[in-house]
Amino acid sequence: MIDLAKLVSTTPLPEENKKEILDQIPNLTPDKIFDLTNMCWDLISSDVENKLRIEAEKMLLDPSLPLLKEDLNKKEEEMFQELISKLSAVDDQEKIDEIKQKLEESKNNFTTQT
Repeated sequence: MIDLAKLVSTTPLPEENKKEILDQIPNLTPDKIFDLTNMCWDLISSDVENKLRIEAEKMLLDPSLPLLKEDLNKKEEEMFQELISKLSAVDDQEKIDEIKQKLEESKNNFTTQT
């Protein structure tokens, strides 16, 4: 399982919000921890999706760049590896699989809500 403090620290939030959340972790109920974990994964997933969308738009706007699905897949993998590094889970395949699963679940939840 991914450490909640690392997850919060990796979430794209203002630093003061992260600090406030991190300070409250010891006092959270299991339900609040569950909600916080889901919120973090949703925000991380949305951030990755937004960054990928920006990269795709750059490719569309720059005729010198080929628009290849492989390029977007490569960029997505780079972002995923960066996320793994931030969560310090690089050497643990179980954690890597968990990260992939959580991102995919959050991505699916986000697309079904919109």
